[in-house]
Amino acid sequence: MKRCLLLVLLFVGMLVAGCGMAHTQQERRLRRRNIHRYMYRQIMDDWDYFWLVDEPSNLTRYEMRDAD
Repeated sequence: MKRCLLLVLLFVGMLVAGCGMAHTQQERRLRRRNIHRYMYRQIMDDWDYFWLVDEPSNLTRYEMRDAD
C-alpha cells in the first residue's frame, strides 16, 4: 500500500514539475531557429573581426533573451 501511494505521489510530482514535457515541438523548433539566427550573426561579426573590418569588441550588439 505504501509503495502504491509513493508511486502515485511521484507520478503527480512529475506531472506538476513538467519533467521535460513542458515544451512542444513548435517551441523547440522556434528556440533552435532563434539560436541559429544568433549564431549566424555572431559568425558574421567574428568574420569581420578576423579581417579587421569591424572594430574589435568582446560585446555583442544583439540582445540575448529567451523567446519563450
